[in-house]
Amino acid sequence: MLAKSVFDNPQLMTYLRELNERGDLAAYVDPVWNVLACNDLFREATPGLERTGSIPVWIFSADTEPILTDRATELSHSMATIRAMTGCYRAAEQTRAVYRHLCPNTEFRNAWCDDVRAAYGRDPSTPMHAIHPVTGERVSYSLTITNQSESVLLLILSPKPSPGTGTNPAVDG
Repeated sequence: MLAKSVFDNPQLMTYLRELNERGDLAAYVDPVWNVLACNDLFREATPGLERTGSIPVWIFSADTEPILTDRATELSHSMATIRAMTGCYRAAEQTRAVYRHLCPNTEFRNAWCDDVRAAYGRDPSTPMHAIHPVTGERVSYSLTITNQSESVLLLILSPKPSPGTGTNPAVDG
């Protein structure tokens, strides 16, 4: 099992802790973005993800509604990633499991029909904007994806200053 191979690798787990100490959210995922292991900051910022362990399923869940400040854009990015995963891993049981969870979701079906883009990941200069579920603060994340092996990817979400997070109430509204 992939998750066991990540947990049993002290170097991978140490790196997750180092990223956490640095302030970066990080998770090891399989090619269809099932979470194999993650650091505490990632876990804290993704409430509800533990129920399925699938980032694509989570992103289309009600759990992200209060978190994602530009939900339509994030669903579009996610849909492009889901399409790319399907192209590469269409025969994988993990891919079929993602579709079993998502196909009943009306929001997913609408997003599927609205766009035809496919992309594996996103440009790190295009941040994901969110509200931190614990602190309530606005935060923007730059996403970086690296291959750890053929079957394990590392997602790193680095927080960036978000518009409207200064200290001037006249500007921040």
